[in-house]
Amino acid sequence: MELISVGIEGLNKLIGGGIPRRTILLLSGVPGVGKTVFCQQFIYEGLKNGEYGIYLTMDESPEDVKERMKIFGWDVTEYEKKGQLVFIDCYSWRLGELSGSKSRFALSSPTDINQLNRIVIEGQREVQKFSDKGRVVLDSLSTLVMYAGLEPVFKFTQVFAARAKQQNNTGLLVLEEGVHDEKLSNALQYTTDGVIEFKMYEDDSNIKRQLRILRMKFAKHFANWVDFEITDNGITIK
Repeated sequence: MELISVGIEGLNKLIGGGIPRRTILLLSGVPGVGKTVFCQQFIYEGLKNGEYGIYLTMDESPEDVKERMKIFGWDVTEYEKKGQLVFIDCYSWRLGELSGSKSRFALSSPTDINQLNRIVIEGQREVQKFSDKGRVVLDSLSTLVMYAGLEPVFKFTQVFAARAKQQNNTGLLVLEEGVHDEKLSNALQYTTDGVIEFKMYEDDSNIKRQLRILRMKFAKHFANWVDFEITDNGITIK
């Protein structure tokens, strides 16, 4: 089975060399812990290695995502220009600026799951012109659930994950801890191939961050909590 690099120093060792291709993982943790940075680092690593990327952004505009990525040295401008990366804009509708969205793939309403499915398919067709394998990120499911409801989002996630695997994609789905009840988390864990948990705590007035591989199919991994930091180069694990 092919293993792909996460792009995070130290993490590949914890999962036996990398994430198995065609795996869909759930990232769960409190807001601000580093899940989005993890996703962006994951996508950028794939782009560097010749894979395509599909990034569904629910909580900020594609432009803001790209600017934040530049902070860590991950400039995706050229990848987007040549069709290796597409952003699916699920944010601009709330600003009343959908017509001005710079993304060709923009959602007009977060309650319209059918439209979201169509846009994802269109984005997939676009990037498949570049490569036959890629990475997908949905950040975050929590926001989608807030607008569309648990049951429709759960059904969408099942279809999204199955289609991603069929198209030779490896994916990350983000879930905010403490925002929903355990029913959603349990349902999504059933749908996905593994779970990476994140947590934050204060130690001597310093914020500490940890993650653990709670579950991952088809891969050996350590389930212990490990410390990580968010540096100028992204997430690092000592």
